[in-house]
Amino acid sequence: MAEFDNSTPYSTHAAPSWSSDGEPVLAVAVKAVLRFDARGTLTLDSAPAEIEPTDRFRSHPQRSGVAAAAECVPHKQGAEVIVNATAQTGDHDLRVMEAGFTLQSPHQGIVRGAHLAISGPRRYERGLFGLSVTEPGRIEPLPVVPEYAYGGTHPDNPGDAYAANPVGCGYWRRRKDADGQPLPQIQWYKQWVTALNQRPKPAIIAALAPHWEPRRKERGTHNEAAAQGTGCPIGEDASAAYYNSAPPHQRFPQPFRGGEIVTLTNLVEGQPLNHPFTFTLPTLLPEAMLFLGQTRSHLELVHDTVVIDAERREIHLLFHAMAPWRLTERRKAFIVLDDPSLAGPDNQPLLANP
Repeated sequence: MAEFDNSTPYSTHAAPSWSSDGEPVLAVAVKAVLRFDARGTLTLDSAPAEIEPTDRFRSHPQRSGVAAAAECVPHKQGAEVIVNATAQTGDHDLRVMEAGFTLQSPHQGIVRGAHLAISGPRRYERGLFGLSVTEPGRIEPLPVVPEYAYGGTHPDNPGDAYAANPVGCGYWRRRKDADGQPLPQIQWYKQWVTALNQRPKPAIIAALAPHWEPRRKERGTHNEAAAQGTGCPIGEDASAAYYNSAPPHQRFPQPFRGGEIVTLTNLVEGQPLNHPFTFTLPTLLPEAMLFLGQTRSHLELVHDTVVIDAERREIHLLFHAMAPWRLTERRKAFIVLDDPSLAGPDNQPLLANP
């Protein structure tokens, strides 16, 4: 379908897709992977992982969260940051702690992030005075994934699920169902769940599954009949955020430009407890030219996604572009990719944290 002449150390992928307006397009994705060390020094990976073609789940899609969101999409609304991390105690004996991150975009004048409260295991327990919540146990390094945030699905009634996080814990309608069941260990700071009638917003910083809210509403009505043929599966009621996968509180109105300041707290192994770990993202400027038959066109690559994998000490910078594409197109597209911002030894960018 598409062949790349790639002079950069970035991963690339192109595939037919649909814009959120229902137009057939060729989606082009470019991914740069940066690695950071204990001091926050960034280096560009010369052999990054392949681009994720579809959403990848930790286990069954109905019983787990997204491990990696689809990366070959034509566009996103504004920009977004996704965080995959593990809460780190630094071997301290803790029952409750704080953790979180921020991404500051100086050119937009906006800071997005999450301030989380982490607890050791808790559960509902029936006693002489009814149902109560046990004291939290010791915190072990805890993956910050939706499975430990508020939500859940009734085991005897799959239709009774918390739409914003059906794989979480703590969501019970009846006291007899809740007895002995776990409560969320990841919550928003100072918003502890202590009673069955509470329905808090799940504390999620990773990608949302497409069938969870609010993504399900943003994706609108799926046109199954069209999907079975050659038509567009995206309904007319889909929003411009159709391809966004980050929680709304981690989205930005405009694309990134580089210079964004990232701060992680208690999410990087080996760092002192409660000590902010900060680095600044570089400005990368990938350029792409599309050749199709006798025509050529410039592809506007938009830096719309940052994925922070704190456990692997990686930062993924994703750029997306799209070009009109005929459903009957049989010619192979040829895409030339370069990046004039790469400089210095080993084709490294001019990083803000040398």
